[in-house]
Amino acid sequence: MRKGSRSGRTNLGGDVLAPKNDLLREVLHQIKNHLQVITSLLSLQTESIKDRHVLHLFKESQNRIRAISLVYEKLYQAGSTTRIDFSDYIQALAIYLLHSLKVDPGRVRLRFDLRKSPLDIRTAIPCGLIVNELVSNALQHAFPGTKAGTILIGLRPSAGRTFTLTVADNGVGWPARLDPWKTKTLGLQIVTMLTHQVEGRLSRKKAKGTRFELVFRQLRYKTRV
Repeated sequence: MRKGSRSGRTNLGGDVLAPKNDLLREVLHQIKNHLQVITSLLSLQTESIKDRHVLHLFKESQNRIRAISLVYEKLYQAGSTTRIDFSDYIQALAIYLLHSLKVDPGRVRLRFDLRKSPLDIRTAIPCGLIVNELVSNALQHAFPGTKAGTILIGLRPSAGRTFTLTVADNGVGWPARLDPWKTKTLGLQIVTMLTHQVEGRLSRKKAKGTRFELVFRQLRYKTRV
């Protein structure tokens, strides 16, 4: 009998799974690279666009693709095929959006209250897109002109496999006459759709400025037959 084995058996399971995990990591790496190519192509396309509205739409699409690509990038950096630390992801995405939208970091400050929160890829991608929309909205609309302020982004795990995500600012606030749940803007339509996907509950809290809270759960993988 070999030392460290039971009844002479070797760890064949690990030997079989190792190359599969390596292959899956390579696939995830290639997906990340392909998404980055798409982002670069969109960036090149924007150089010939003169219409400011069309340019804005291209930029929004570029940032959404980057939000997805960053999930795969964090997976690869972590040496994982399934999970990322979503708190680390949020910070990286928010800083990227600050620079992408050309917001002066001396005028609008990002503040983070993040707790380590491992999420699987099935949950991380829709939640990443939600973060992208809420933070982008705050960066673009909360502080018009030369107004300065702070955007707080928080994440904490709760009981029952749930998490609470907060995006708040001390800016001009949401117009009283405008209902965010009835607006036809694509960004909030995306947020509403993805909130249902992650079995979440999104609410707008009364506060100075605007404060959104999303309570969502880690999705369970369904058994394939």
